[in-house]
Amino acid sequence: MQKPKPLRRSVIDLMTGCRLALSGGRSGLLRTGLTAIGVGLAVALLLVAASLPTVFEGRDARAAASRLPSQSVEGPASDETMLVLETGTRFKDVTVDGYLLQPEGDRPPVPPGLSGIPEPGTMAVSPALAEILASPDGKLLQPRVDFEIVEIIDDEGLAGPYSYRYYAGTDQLDPDFATRIDYIGEPVFMGSLPPALFLLALVAITVLLAPVVVFVGVAARFGGERRDRRLAALRLVGADRAMVGRIAAGESLLGAFAGLALGTLFFLVGRQFVDRFHIMELSVFSVDVSPDPVLAGIVCVTVPLVTVVISRLAMRRLMVEPLGVLRQVRPSRRRLWWRLPIPALGIGVLLWELRPSQVVRILGGAEVPLGIALLLGGVMALLPWAVDIVVRRLRGGTVSWQLAIRRLQMGGDGPARAAGGIAVVVAGAIILQMIFFGVGQNFSVDTGLDDQRPRVILETDVGVTGTEQMSTALERIDGVKGELSYQGVPGYDITEDDPDVMTVYRINVVDCETLSQLAVVSHCRDGDSFVVEGPYAQVPSPGQRLFVGDGQSIEWTVPTDVVTVEKRGDDTAGFDGGMVVTPSVFDEAMMASAVTVSWMRVDASKPEAMEHLRNVVETTDGWFNRVVGASVRDEQFDGLRRGILVGVIAVMVLVGLGLLVGMFEQLQDRRRLLSVLAAFGTKRSTMGWAVLWQVMVPVMLGLGLATAGGVGAGAVLQAISGVEPSVDVNNVVSMSLAALVVVIVVTVVSLPILWRLMRTDGLRTE
Repeated sequence: MQKPKPLRRSVIDLMTGCRLALSGGRSGLLRTGLTAIGVGLAVALLLVAASLPTVFEGRDARAAASRLPSQSVEGPASDETMLVLETGTRFKDVTVDGYLLQPEGDRPPVPPGLSGIPEPGTMAVSPALAEILASPDGKLLQPRVDFEIVEIIDDEGLAGPYSYRYYAGTDQLDPDFATRIDYIGEPVFMGSLPPALFLLALVAITVLLAPVVVFVGVAARFGGERRDRRLAALRLVGADRAMVGRIAAGESLLGAFAGLALGTLFFLVGRQFVDRFHIMELSVFSVDVSPDPVLAGIVCVTVPLVTVVISRLAMRRLMVEPLGVLRQVRPSRRRLWWRLPIPALGIGVLLWELRPSQVVRILGGAEVPLGIALLLGGVMALLPWAVDIVVRRLRGGTVSWQLAIRRLQMGGDGPARAAGGIAVVVAGAIILQMIFFGVGQNFSVDTGLDDQRPRVILETDVGVTGTEQMSTALERIDGVKGELSYQGVPGYDITEDDPDVMTVYRINVVDCETLSQLAVVSHCRDGDSFVVEGPYAQVPSPGQRLFVGDGQSIEWTVPTDVVTVEKRGDDTAGFDGGMVVTPSVFDEAMMASAVTVSWMRVDASKPEAMEHLRNVVETTDGWFNRVVGASVRDEQFDGLRRGILVGVIAVMVLVGLGLLVGMFEQLQDRRRLLSVLAAFGTKRSTMGWAVLWQVMVPVMLGLGLATAGGVGAGAVLQAISGVEPSVDVNNVVSMSLAALVVVIVVTVVSLPILWRLMRTDGLRTE
C-alpha cells in the first residue's frame, strides 16, 4: 500500500486533530470552547486595534469639517460673511466648546450638523451637552450657557458622541474683537510627532500588543493536561512523535479558527455599544470602528499561525510516550542560562540607543520596539524559573497554603503562564507611566495650581469698575479666597525697517507689596521699575520706545534705571516675570487696555466653588475673561495620553478575562481531585484560599520581575528622550495594586465553579 505524500499526511493529521477535539464528548467541546473564547477575546482586541486608522480618520474628518477659522478674512462684511467669537469653558472634568455666531448677510456659512444659524438668544447644542444641561448639575453651567436650546447638533458636526459643543446666535459682537469668516472647515494639521512623542507611541504600540500575543499563546494551551493524556493514547496505538505533534497542532488550529469567528462576533456586538462609553473626553462613533482590510487580514493569518507555533513549541518540552507524558511526573529543574540573556539583550538594545549619535534622534525606530519586546519576553521567560526556585524552598503553613504550594511544586505551568500575562501588562504599564512622568513635563506648562495649595489664575479686561464688581462677587463664593492681583499692559514695538512687523511685550503693573510676593526685592517704592528674570520673559531694552494704551496711541520709553531682580520659587508658578513697573509709572490713559491678573485660592473640599468662580468671571462683560487651571498640555501629547490609557484598560480587562477562563479550565481538569478532597472532608473555604494562593504566589513573583524590568527599561527610555531618569513610586504601586485586585476579583468569581466541582458524585465513573 502506497504511503500518503508528506503534505497530504500533514493535512490528514491536522484534520485528525480537529476531529479529536470535536469528538471528545462534552469535555472535548468544553476545552475547544475555552480555547475559542480565549483566542476570541484577543482577536476582538486586535480587531479594535486594526480599526484605529479608520477611527482617527473619521474623527479628524469631522473635526476638520466643523473647524472654524481663527483668522479673519480680508475685506469688509458681505452677504457671505459671519462674525464668530469663541466662548468655550470648562465644566468639572470636561471641555465645552462654544461659539457665538452673528451673520452679516443672508448667505453665511453654516457649521456641519446645523440646519441654519441660530437666532439671537438661541443655541444648538450637542447631545452630550444637552444631557448635562438637563441634569441637576446643569444649574452650575447654565449661567455660562444662558441660551434657549432650539436644535441638537447632528453627528456630522461632532468629533464623537461625547463632544460638548454649542453654537449660539447673537447680534452683540464687535468686529474689532470677533473673527470675520466666510467659510467653515480647515484641515486639522497636527504635524509630525516630536521625537519624544514618537518614542512614546512606539513604546505604547509594543507594550499594548505584547500582552495580546502572550494571551494568544496562553489560550492555545487551554486543556493541555487532558490533551497530553489523549496524545499518549495515540502513541499507544502506533502514532510516532511527529504525527502526534501535527495532531496537537490540528486541535489548536480548530480552537484558533473558532476563536477567529467568536472574536469577530465579539467585535461586531461590542461595536454597537461604543457610543455609550467615553474615557477622559475620548469617545468614538460606532460607524468609525471598522477594521482596516489589510490589518484585519494580518490578524486572521497571524492568530492561527501563533497558536500552531505555540502548540508545537510546547510539545517539544514533552516526552509523549505510550504510557504517559513527562508532565505527569516530577518536572525537571528549569534552566536559567537561556532565560537570562533575553531581558539582558533587550536592555542592551535600548542602551544602544544612548550612544552619542542617538541621543537626539531615533534611527528608524526599530530598536526601541525590539528592545521592549525582548524585555517583556524576558519577564515571561524568567517567571517560571523564579516560581520553580521559590516554591521548592517553601515549607509548612496552613492546609490551604500547603495545597497551593504542592500544586505549584508538581507543575505550575498554568498559573505561571497566567501570571506571566499579568506581569507583562504591569511591566509595560510601568514603562509607559515612567515615560509619561518624564516626557509629560516637556509638554505642559505649569500655571500654579497644585494639590497642596490649589490656585487658579484669572485674566480679565473688564476695567477698573468691572474688576471691583467681580472682586465683590468672588468674595461671596464659599471656598474661594483672593491672594494677589496685578495688571498687564501690552507694549508694542514697531520697527523702523518694517512697520508691519510688530513685537509685543507684556508690561506688568505691580505695587510694591504684591511684587515682594513675586520677586526677591530689597527696596521698592512707587515709581520704580524692575526686570524680573524668568524662563519665558521677553523684556524690552532700557530706553526702547513702545506704544501703549487703547489703540496704541501713547508712546512710552522704557526707563534706563531698571533694577534686575530674581523671581521667587515654585510658589510663584503662573508669573513669568519680565518688565515690571509700579502703578505711578503709568497714568489712567496708558492703563486703558490693561488686563487684570488675579490669583485665587480654591478650597479642594468644595468642588462647586470652581464652577461658581467660572460663572462670575465668564459672565462678566469683557472680551478677554478666562480662568486658567492647573496646567496646559500639548494637544498631541494629551490625545496620545488618552488613547494609551484606553489601550491599557482594554488590555488589563483582556488579561483578567483570560485569567478567569484559564482558572476555569484548571478547575475542570482537577474536578476528580476536588471530588476526592471533598470526600475526605476538605472545607470549601480551604480550597478557596488554596486557589487564591496558587495564583497569588506566581503573580507576586511576576510583579517583582515586572517592577524591576519596567523601572530599568523606563529609566533607559527616559534617558533616550532627553529626560533625567526618575520614578513615580505612586504609579508603580497603583499598577501593582490594580493587578492584585484583578487576581482577587477573578478568584472570587471562580469560587462558585470551585464549590460546584467539590461534590462527591464527581467520583462516579462508567
